[in-house]
Amino acid sequence: MKTRLFIICILLSTVFITASNSSGEEQDYYYLDIIYTNDVHGGIMPTGATFMNPEFPPPLGGGGSFATYVEQRRKAIEEKGGYTLILDAGDFFSGTPIGTKSEGLAVINFMNMVGYDAMVIGNHEFDLGYPALEKMIETAEFPLLGANIVDKDTGEVPPNINEYIIKEYDGLKVGIIGVGLTATPTMALPENMGNVEFLSEEKVLKELIPEVRPQCDILLVLTHMFLPYDPVEGWQEVRERQTEGDSSVEGLAMHAANVFSDIDLMFTGHVHRGYYEPWEDPVHHTLILQTYGNGTSVGEIIVKIDKNTKTIAGYELPAERGAMVTLFEDEFPRDNEVGEYIAREQAIAEEGMDDPIGYTNSRLTRGFAAENTMGMLIVDAFRDYYNADFAFSNIGGVRAELPQGDITPRQLFKVMPFGNQLVKFKLKGKTIKRIVETKLLSNRSDRGILISGAKITYNKQLPKWNRITEFIINGEPLDPEKEYHVITTNYLAEGNSGMELLVNIPQERKTYTYDLDIQVVEEYIEKISPINMKPDNRLVRNDQSVKKTYLPQTTIQ
Repeated sequence: MKTRLFIICILLSTVFITASNSSGEEQDYYYLDIIYTNDVHGGIMPTGATFMNPEFPPPLGGGGSFATYVEQRRKAIEEKGGYTLILDAGDFFSGTPIGTKSEGLAVINFMNMVGYDAMVIGNHEFDLGYPALEKMIETAEFPLLGANIVDKDTGEVPPNINEYIIKEYDGLKVGIIGVGLTATPTMALPENMGNVEFLSEEKVLKELIPEVRPQCDILLVLTHMFLPYDPVEGWQEVRERQTEGDSSVEGLAMHAANVFSDIDLMFTGHVHRGYYEPWEDPVHHTLILQTYGNGTSVGEIIVKIDKNTKTIAGYELPAERGAMVTLFEDEFPRDNEVGEYIAREQAIAEEGMDDPIGYTNSRLTRGFAAENTMGMLIVDAFRDYYNADFAFSNIGGVRAELPQGDITPRQLFKVMPFGNQLVKFKLKGKTIKRIVETKLLSNRSDRGILISGAKITYNKQLPKWNRITEFIINGEPLDPEKEYHVITTNYLAEGNSGMELLVNIPQERKTYTYDLDIQVVEEYIEKISPINMKPDNRLVRNDQSVKKTYLPQTTIQ
């Protein structure tokens, strides 16, 4: 059984491990230095800390600085008689040219060079299809984990994927169970999933923990499940589930730690929300750690383990702020070998990506649909390209903003890194209304849906599925029985992001254009520059508005 961490350990500086410690305490404890990443999304090249200063971002060294940091920490922990473990919680390659254009191999090779010990498979590992994932697994010199990823025919985990591993350090056995995100098939294109499916995290952990725990002294869970943006709200949700007797963890790592008592530490990801302090479960004292992702920082925790009892006696964090260290290039100069490799791969992947394709007179922003000028531009481009009546897309597909000034392919790739294909079909007005209503159901969120070709007013005080009070399309009231020409991405057309109703549209009525979304938007930018995009009231919330009589009443069983 693990030791309960009732005492919060004192945070030390980045030089807290030194060879000068003469207390002899090292002889009584194992020191396991766990360096972890998540949601790197191909962010191994040098970049700037725009999250600190958008105009003059401090330089970050990317994978070269990460390699330097790892080498420094390895030497420090070895001088203390300890050991290093390097883990990644998934979504490692998709999101940058160097990651996508190399089909993930440039990032895998970088991870090989640094010496990763294990990685769990994230949802974006399926972005290029299952054969590409298999090639990545074959190239990796470390195990890829996914205990809940099984072959549809055999019900077994594929032979090239591990359920768990056991690492041994001078008699200390560390078990690592890897669990993917159960919702992955709803986030990936069906044709990219190969012949695998995902079992629930709860089911797999319930079966594996009793099997692995007796084989190890310390048990880690490496998973693409996630900690919430707001830990207070997240814990309230866990408490509510406890009250209701709900043990389904449904991707929320905080709940999994509360349900399963034998986990010592969890390393999570998916939502790009970093925690400087580990989340400690109030009941079982399991520690959960997670970084912001994109390769801008590294996470680290040094676990102190009693050699006699093989239980956790405490932990130390590397920086004054806590578990995460920003990879500033001046603080961690890029490793020559790793840095040169990344530079070569980057040059190949990014040829011509800094040539301007257009200009915007104002910053194109993300956020709620009513203010999301970047998203508005994207769906306007879809509709314009095909001369469609209506276009729509999901807010989550807009991954970055564009600053005022020149627009380059490099910048646009950050906005739209996934290469979705565009799909055309005809839909009746009443079906279009249902599509929009689907994104207006939540009483908590008001993010909405990206639309083009319409002006919609809605009232959140009205019953679900009937909140739209006015729907003008092409300057005229929506006709529930009229068929309109509609355009969206294949990601949504195949039922992802809550668009299950689109699955019911017969495939013969869908036209897959083979045009990539990013290419269509790039042409549109060239066509309309200079861009003067601003919020235009195409989607308006008005809780005093009254439903127009031409709108149909929707009944959902």
